[in-house]
Amino acid sequence: MIKKHSQSAPGRPKHAKNDPSIQEMIIKTASKRFMEYGYESVSLLQIAEECQVQACYLLSFH
Repeated sequence: MIKKHSQSAPGRPKHAKNDPSIQEMIIKTASKRFMEYGYESVSLLQIAEECQVQACYLLSFH
């Protein structure tokens, strides 16, 4: 007999349609951190951690 798990699939949770896109979330988070701490003091890793994405994902936006 196969047991069905009530847990969701592994990976990042899906966003609802009314949620901001990941790109919008990254831009807002980065802007907020830059204004608060200054451009020189903010790293890609800090932004990625707050957005719950991998740092390499940020490099795909250009």
